[in-house]
Amino acid sequence: MMEVTSPLKTGDLVHVPAEVYRFKKPDLQLDFFSSVRKTEEPMIGLFCKELDHDQYLVSFHDGEWIVPARNTYKIKESKSA
Repeated sequence: MMEVTSPLKTGDLVHVPAEVYRFKKPDLQLDFFSSVRKTEEPMIGLFCKELDHDQYLVSFHDGEWIVPARNTYKIKESKSA
């Protein structure tokens, strides 16, 4: 079985656009998603890890949230002169 590797590394800064659904990580195994929120404005967070089903765990100012990988973009470092 091939291991899927994310282009992101733990600690990378990521950008999540507005109008993206975020899901709070469930506390219990039977609790599917205890909280769902849509981003009202673009957000910046720290990439934690890749999850199953093309989802990432990202740490924002209000906790760790699961977001779709397709809506998560790495913030590239700028090279200063």
